[in-house]
Amino acid sequence: MKRRTLWIVLISVLCSVVLAIGGALIWMRSHLDTFVKTAIETHGSAIIGASVQVGAVHVDTAQGELTLRQFVIHNPAGFHTPHLLRVDTLRVGVDLASVRERLVLIRHIDVIAPDVIWERGAHLSNIDTTERNIAAYRTKHPPKIDLDVHFLIQKIVVRDAHVQAAVSLFPDQRLRVPLPNFTLHELGKPPHGIAAGDVAHAFIEALRAQLPHR
Repeated sequence: MKRRTLWIVLISVLCSVVLAIGGALIWMRSHLDTFVKTAIETHGSAIIGASVQVGAVHVDTAQGELTLRQFVIHNPAGFHTPHLLRVDTLRVGVDLASVRERLVLIRHIDVIAPDVIWERGAHLSNIDTTERNIAAYRTKHPPKIDLDVHFLIQKIVVRDAHVQAAVSLFPDQRLRVPLPNFTLHELGKPPHGIAAGDVAHAFIEALRAQLPHR
């Protein structure tokens, strides 16, 4: 299973969410929860090439806290399991004064009860297909401004994670494996910080260190 690709996508999406709504967190004072929910579902679905849904969003502008509940990335066309990724709760705490700078301070990212389903299709998995969709979107919609944004992340916490595996011919027959809880501390050092992709690699190595050796 391509755990590396999956977690790179997840962490990159989280970092992108912080950047995408940073200005809104500072300037918008009303209807912000609805704005963020719509932005994530609309833009996330376009980038992923599959439906992205959020059950509920709460933005606390005073504390710089974003909470997403029932965050779901559905499968691209041709796959039959319930979802690619479902997370019960995502919490991101960010220093609002930094979100418009090139070095963004994230106090914490809490990923609570993520459930990943890796589904093998006739030629590609759902994760492979999603990765291709993201690459195609980026080719068609290159960023208008190249912002060399890096991060200082004080803590990433993952709790109650599970990974499932299935094949498209038998989507209801899935092997489910719990993953260990773990925490990462102090990712990125001033003045340069750490790129989103490097955050994902550090995350993956921490996960790998806790998996049983076979």
